[in-house]
Amino acid sequence: LTHIIPLNRTTGLIRGSLTDLRNLEQLLLHGTRVCAPNYDQLQSWLRGISNSRVTNCLDLWYEQTALEHIYTNTGGRDWTQNEGWSSSQNVGTWYGVTTNEDGRVTHLKLAENNLQGRLPDYIQFLNTLTHLDLSGNNYLGGPLPTEITQLELDTLLLAGTQYCFSNDDQFQVWLNTITNKSFNTCGVFDPHPDIEALIALYNATNGPEWYERGNWLVHAPLETWYGVTTDADGRVTGIDLFANNLKGEIPSKIGELSKLKGLRLESNNLEGGIPPEIGRLRNLEQLVLVNNDLTGSIPSEIGQLENLVSLRLNDNALTGNITSGIGSLSNLTFLGLNENRLDGAIPGEIGQLTKLTLLFLSENRLTGTIPSELGQLSSLTLLDLSTNRLSGVLPDALWRLGKLERLKIALNRLTGTIPSDIVRLSNLEEFDIRWNMDMTGSLPREMINLNLTHLLTRETSVCIPTDDEFQTWLQGISLKELSSPCSD
Repeated sequence: LTHIIPLNRTTGLIRGSLTDLRNLEQLLLHGTRVCAPNYDQLQSWLRGISNSRVTNCLDLWYEQTALEHIYTNTGGRDWTQNEGWSSSQNVGTWYGVTTNEDGRVTHLKLAENNLQGRLPDYIQFLNTLTHLDLSGNNYLGGPLPTEITQLELDTLLLAGTQYCFSNDDQFQVWLNTITNKSFNTCGVFDPHPDIEALIALYNATNGPEWYERGNWLVHAPLETWYGVTTDADGRVTGIDLFANNLKGEIPSKIGELSKLKGLRLESNNLEGGIPPEIGRLRNLEQLVLVNNDLTGSIPSEIGQLENLVSLRLNDNALTGNITSGIGSLSNLTFLGLNENRLDGAIPGEIGQLTKLTLLFLSENRLTGTIPSELGQLSSLTLLDLSTNRLSGVLPDALWRLGKLERLKIALNRLTGTIPSDIVRLSNLEEFDIRWNMDMTGSLPREMINLNLTHLLTRETSVCIPTDDEFQTWLQGISLKELSSPCSD
């Protein structure tokens, strides 16, 4: 046998047993879906055939991988037309893809197809591509990967995208070799002091899979990027990507956004630690990382954020002690560290936060006593220390919190009695001491001067006065879970 010319419907791999055909002079497999595995013996045999036309299976695999990355990076699920893409079908049947007789990709025509984002460097593996038409995709752009210059294109159509070319020699020499080309004259992707940090955030948190990512990595004003706010000088002052399917870790480059005032990344799937570089954001006022999967300790560098007003890290898996540096956040009004795995004592330095109105430390593993320094929080309206392992008696300093409306200390290991000084909390509406089984004594009768809406004492040894006046007062409280009445 000296010639093999199969039918064009033949598919599969060349078997190694064919190498027994020592005298084969012609092997023509173009126009089929047969390819040659990248085995040394087989490839050596093919090179010995004087007239052969066989596609390497590895080349086909690289091409399919490149196409799949293009699909993922540019929001393929939201393309106007995406028939066949990311399927097991022959890539030549995928929308906009043309292959030659060897099954290699030669044309990619995805004009006006709602591609968004940027092309991946994997495009270099489409090394038989001659025609690339991505025109009319308004949200496609950013710096082109330098790897694209390895393609020997005769047609490049990028008009109607946001793509801009570098003016270095590598790009300009490559462009000069392309016969048919069109693109916007937007110039070089302008350097911006905040651009690298935004790109790092996008890449580190699986940007192509975000639910909303309009204009990200596109050559467009940063204020048009989804969730980004800028000041009059174009500097980034806010990032709000609430519930946007961010996955991965917060990159350290976030600390380079020197003008940032608000960072809201709550309700995503972020993991890993809070980068200490976040302490460099000296203008930050809002840091909201609620409801993620963050781990590790709270970095002490957070204490450097002197303009911080709201710090909300609740609903994560943070561990370790609460850093005493939080006491340096003199402008803080909201501190939410609840629903983590924090342990150790509550730092007394929190008492320095005289502007604090809301303090949530519940559902952690905090131990020790309630620090008397909390009595210095003269603006506090809510204190929630419930579901921890706190012990000891309630400090007298608590009764100095004249603006306090809600005091929640349930599910701890507290002891002692409720003093009559509780009446000094004239704005108190909710008092919850449930499941502190070693708290004793009687609720002070002076409490009838408080306008409570919630009174929760169940599963304590604190008894309820039985006199008519106290019982009449109880009837006016809408939500009650009471312990046993006092014996006569």
